[in-house]
Amino acid sequence: MVSYKGKSPNNIVEFQYYFSSDWHFFQALSWLDYFNNFKNKFNILKYIAIETRIGIEILWFEILVTSLGTKLDIKTYKKCTTQAQRMYKLIDKLVPEYKKLLQFTKFLLSFESNSPNIIEWDINKLKKFHGQSSQFLHFTGQPKDTFENENWLNNSASNLIKILEYIKLNMSKGDTGILLPETFQPEIVPLWNDFKRGKISITILRNKIKKIYPDLQSRSKNP
Repeated sequence: MVSYKGKSPNNIVEFQYYFSSDWHFFQALSWLDYFNNFKNKFNILKYIAIETRIGIEILWFEILVTSLGTKLDIKTYKKCTTQAQRMYKLIDKLVPEYKKLLQFTKFLLSFESNSPNIIEWDINKLKKFHGQSSQFLHFTGQPKDTFENENWLNNSASNLIKILEYIKLNMSKGDTGILLPETFQPEIVPLWNDFKRGKISITILRNKIKKIYPDLQSRSKNP
């Protein structure tokens, strides 16, 4: 993986763009690394905040809209990104099913050897971070109390550092992803539907899957 450390502003802005939350978080970390070497620190804070906020919005897209895409089109999601409260309400609406599907995904993968570790993002924490990073993109107050004040700059940088440390730590643990219900084997679909509706517990689910797992594994090896 390319290191985000020691990059010049030209290196940062010329880095090839990818539609990915990883790319925006990489940019935010690159600007953060440059922060202490730049005299006009408020400008750098804004760049860090912009990349962090957009990164979180794309991460939400990756973990919510992609996994529950049939319930939300991209145009609706794009409109919500311009209105934070509308977006938060939308996320709150989607999160319960996402959490269920994530739990079900991690459970299914636990039967596979060498399966990827799926990151379990704290959606409420991401909402908080989204709001914190957004504050630097609006009116911040009088210059003497904000960007001309060294303590304010350092405290602001500290808040962004905490956000990016959480994101970097989570990203180091595994991959963002989910198993889509439409890809489930026929025997798994009713189990998912029952689990989603709270009709069966993890214990019952484990026993049921253990019974059918050999057949599922054999079928996947000999399609």
